[in-house]
Amino acid sequence: MCIAIYSKRGNELPTKEILSRCYKANPDGAGFAYAYNGTVYVHKGFFDFEKFYQALSDCDKHYNLKEQGVLLHYRIATHGGVDRGNCHPFPLTDKTEKLKKPQCKCRHAVIHNGIVSSTSSAARKGNLSDTALFVRDYLAKLSKYQDWFTAHDTPRLIHQMIDSKMAILNHKGE
Repeated sequence: MCIAIYSKRGNELPTKEILSRCYKANPDGAGFAYAYNGTVYVHKGFFDFEKFYQALSDCDKHYNLKEQGVLLHYRIATHGGVDRGNCHPFPLTDKTEKLKKPQCKCRHAVIHNGIVSSTSSAARKGNLSDTALFVRDYLAKLSKYQDWFTAHDTPRLIHQMIDSKMAILNHKGE
């Protein structure tokens, strides 16, 4: 199962040793996202721990990630190819090409831990993961509703749809 970590504002990032253990246990790619100045920045597609850690450390030095919301993800592939595009986090979009970009800016980023059964059969037929398909085909539609992110029923609805764990980071670091 993937390792999905949300580090909220004010929390220290996990140590290099912990991040390395996560990476070794989940070798199918890693990525991170953080909120800064009203934008979410996604960096993903790392298949070398030292490059991943260097990129994260560089962002920490420039943007003080302790003071930002941060998502970290280490993938074990269940559906879709083992490639940069299927690594998490995913920007919240209905555009396939943006989902697959190794770096991008967005308003929301998504990480997931588990299998999305409603999209897993389609994922077996193509090259996108079940999570990428869920983000593109379902979550992007939900996000078009005003106040969807803060609505009381949103977490319950998403959980009913995926029956697993998901973290969504918004542009405010929440």
